Amino acid sequence: MKQGYNRTMNYTGGSMRKLGIVHISDAHLQKKNVTDIKKIVEKLITDVEKISGETGQIANLVCFTGDLIQRGDYAKEVENEWDLANEIIVDPILEKLNIKKDNFIIIPGNHEVNRNKIEKYSEKGFRGITNRQEIDELVKEMPTIARDRIQYFYEYIKECYTEEVNFGKIGYSLIREFNGTKIGMVCLDSAWRSSGEGDIERNRIIVGKRQIDDLFEYIKDTDLKICLMHHPVNWLVPDEQQEIKRCLGKFDLVLRGHVHELDDEQIISKGCQTIYSTAGKIFPMDYYNGYSYIVCDFEKRKCSIYLRKYYDVPRECFDKAVELYEDGRVEYDLLSRDKTREELYDLAVQLQKSYAGLSEKFLAIQEFDKKTPDKIEDLYVAPVLSTKSEYVKEEMAEEIDLEKLIASNNNIIFIGKRESGKTTILQKIAFSCLEEFDKNQKVPIYIDLKTLPKGTDRILQACFQFVLRNVSEDYDINKNTIRNLIEKGYVQILIDNVCLSNQNDIVKLQDFMKKYPECKYALMVEEEFFQTISLKELPDFGLNFDSIYIQMFGKKEIRELTNKWYSGRLQDTTELVERIYTYCNSMNFPRTPFNIALFLVINDVDSSFVPINESNVMQNYLETVLEKLSISELDYSAYDFKLKQDFLIFLAYEMYKRDTYYFTCEEFYKMSSDYHERLGFKETDSKFNSIFFEKCILAKYDNFISFRHHSIMEFFMAKKAEESPEFLAEMLMKGKRHHFQNEIKFYAGLNRNCKKILSDISEEICQFIYDNMEAIDALDNLKIQTQFNILQNVKKNRMTQSEIDELTDKNQIGNKSEVAPQEISKIDTIDDSENYFTLLNIYGNIIKNSELIDNDEKTMHLETYIYGYSLMFAILIKQLEEANNEYITMDNLDKLALDKMEIETEEDLEHFKTTINDFMKIGFPLALQAVIVENVGNPKLEIAINETINKNKSSEFMVFMLTLLKSDLRIGNIKNAISSYIKQVQNIDILKIVLFKMIFYYRSRYFGNDVSMDAKILEIIVDLEMRLNPNIDRGQKALVTKLMRGKLKRDI
Repeated sequence: MKQGYNRTMNYTGGSMRKLGIVHISDAHLQKKNVTDIKKIVEKLITDVEKISGETGQIANLVCFTGDLIQRGDYAKEVENEWDLANEIIVDPILEKLNIKKDNFIIIPGNHEVNRNKIEKYSEKGFRGITNRQEIDELVKEMPTIARDRIQYFYEYIKECYTEEVNFGKIGYSLIREFNGTKIGMVCLDSAWRSSGEGDIERNRIIVGKRQIDDLFEYIKDTDLKICLMHHPVNWLVPDEQQEIKRCLGKFDLVLRGHVHELDDEQIISKGCQTIYSTAGKIFPMDYYNGYSYIVCDFEKRKCSIYLRKYYDVPRECFDKAVELYEDGRVEYDLLSRDKTREELYDLAVQLQKSYAGLSEKFLAIQEFDKKTPDKIEDLYVAPVLSTKSEYVKEEMAEEIDLEKLIASNNNIIFIGKRESGKTTILQKIAFSCLEEFDKNQKVPIYIDLKTLPKGTDRILQACFQFVLRNVSEDYDINKNTIRNLIEKGYVQILIDNVCLSNQNDIVKLQDFMKKYPECKYALMVEEEFFQTISLKELPDFGLNFDSIYIQMFGKKEIRELTNKWYSGRLQDTTELVERIYTYCNSMNFPRTPFNIALFLVINDVDSSFVPINESNVMQNYLETVLEKLSISELDYSAYDFKLKQDFLIFLAYEMYKRDTYYFTCEEFYKMSSDYHERLGFKETDSKFNSIFFEKCILAKYDNFISFRHHSIMEFFMAKKAEESPEFLAEMLMKGKRHHFQNEIKFYAGLNRNCKKILSDISEEICQFIYDNMEAIDALDNLKIQTQFNILQNVKKNRMTQSEIDELTDKNQIGNKSEVAPQEISKIDTIDDSENYFTLLNIYGNIIKNSELIDNDEKTMHLETYIYGYSLMFAILIKQLEEANNEYITMDNLDKLALDKMEIETEEDLEHFKTTINDFMKIGFPLALQAVIVENVGNPKLEIAINETINKNKSSEFMVFMLTLLKSDLRIGNIKNAISSYIKQVQNIDILKIVLFKMIFYYRSRYFGNDVSMDAKILEIIVDLEMRLNPNIDRGQKALVTKLMRGKLKRDI
């Protein structure tokens, strides 16, 4: 024995309560590599002696986590690899390190399997056992034929150890004591279900919870609990992965092998710190070759892992694995048990499956023929997130990465338009929360404010319901435990369908967050224009929130979703992506994940489909999904598409009458029964109780049944209005119609001639305009005083051509979805203070879809509509200027967070307020244009727009709004139209707004790859800047234009 490793020497750690472990794995010994492995073992022994000296702790145990030999069928015959391995590896290590054989702890790996002992037909049967209950039953019985392939290994253990060993049906456990500390070791057998076939066994390996429980019982009272396991958890059959991971949380240290890499991670689970140490391999020399030296200090409650890597020629020695951890060392705490965290981890495991099921309810869409992927991760496309709304996107906003956002500790309010994927984002957050549970120590609880239970503390009760409905029947958890986890902040609350205009919702949220401020929150809000564009703040929930806006899909996202949709079915999706993109632009159709999926479903059946409006797209989608023209539907010959549609209309209207977005299962089946009885139909023949779930029109989750997407329900409400004049009148009733914006839009798209409705709304808007005419007159004299450094701004922010594909859609103005949020209540309340903005939105959507009314009427309504928005702008400016004058004072600088703006005098303050007011006067018209394009943007209105311009030439502001509407819609010869218009404009204020609009076009390459158009916009910018700044020498124009064109060429 070498003197440097004499155990009688006074090592600091030798006599104290410490433990030294040499963790080795995967030698794959066979005769042909004996010489190489012998050399490696010698180097390993030398290194252990070195690291023991450096740490002051001798090695007490050697833990070998499988694959000592190369072939189990050669273990005891042919090459006698097992005896050879003991001679070349085991015995030299134990002798040189002065460790007795009882402290050499080994488990079998897949290479230990004797493949000659595998019975072919029984093996096929074993492979069919994949659920946890069957696995535990198999472990309990453990037939001889299942254990034969590894039996020689257990015979060796019995011969090898002189101290007590506890054998299970498979695996074994034992206890060793060092310096008064009892060390319990569970040696799991994950090789008993291996057939030695390598990587194809991933997701086939079985451990069995019963194996762990039986072996753990023997060591449960020891001071340190160690588990040895050859395969990583992600190699197990999927059904037991989470359960085994939870069981491993009972151990302080889990030692693994098999993957041939050094990968140590600290995993907090079950209230203690379970440290997973994956050793490298000894041989062959290709992946990471190395081992770990582990020192457990029981007095300091620390565990240090020294990662040692073998460096081949010319060094030929072990040294620090610095590429994995700085200095090749990582230290973790050894924590004591904590009941709360044990409950928390158990709950995280329980919720894993329920969230997978919930995600199916909110999957973007599932095609009726099941050709497309049916898992959310297979169709998921990362959302486009920004710090600013698309309504104010003339300001270049920072894009946000969802993964980084989820990883942060911030509370988040997501603001997105209808069907923009808000709920899917919550599902993504939930999955990430569970996947990263070991780091963030929180479980996600999903709450839908539309389905809160009745009574007091409704959000807390909803938390109880969610947990209790989504855990297994045999899982023991109660409301007090859930409340305790919430109180201690171990929960991330995911709240869907928050309506900012519903004060009851806001109060409930404020009360809950005040009571449970330690939780992390993510809220989903439907975007409303005034919430975004005005100075009105989001509600004060008493906690800090980041506001994140969900943008429409760009061409990049459309392409990604299309490629995933047609994975393996369509080689080149370029033409289809371009077609969808063009349709969305021409129709001003919101590019949401759901809407893009509608196009894809229709395209699968009819690739020649050309959409007209949103109603047309939805109608075709439903006809496609419900197979209106399919011969296969003859199986239900008496229940054709019209009857299916009637049933869905019936359901939507019943939801309206009940003032809910869902039924309980009992309510649904009772209504279905009544419907069939009333019409004399048989439920067994119609299949209505199942077919709509199969076709993904309806969705069931927990005890609730709802339409899979709100827009489908809204469409069928519009169909009800088509067949019921009484219901149509109810929808259009003043004080109620703002609850039905989407239904009215669908109705207008189906009818396309809403002359009477337009006339009625026009009267109200005209009266409002007449009462406020003096405000409109002020628009031709906005008094924008601020001078802006335009040219520098243009050069600084110019985008490169490479960004076009990703950013094109985000920089379009007119492709957005509905503005105001859908209220929960459609029945009980008549709101006398109906929002004028909402009325304009309804009016514009009807104009857009009323293609069959006479052009004179279109022109009249368009004029009224633009006047209405102009008046809105005038009133907004007046109100906001008054608010600024009232609140922005020297006394309020600190409160308004303006104390760092270098405002020292009243003159500074007035200058600051003027600048703020001027930015509003420029920004608001541009933002309102975005809403106008969304509402009324239809290229078929070109003649009506031109006639409206001709009728209103005396109002420069009206002409400005209409001319820019044409350019946003890309109607006619845009270059000539813009140039001609600008030459006619004399109003300096209007020119300043136009200048910013041109800068937006230029910076975003709004007109795509048209270089001549791009150059024309640049020329207009230079001309406008010179007109607005007479001090600029006109002779500089050529120089400035040349410099900017040079910049343009470099960017291209």
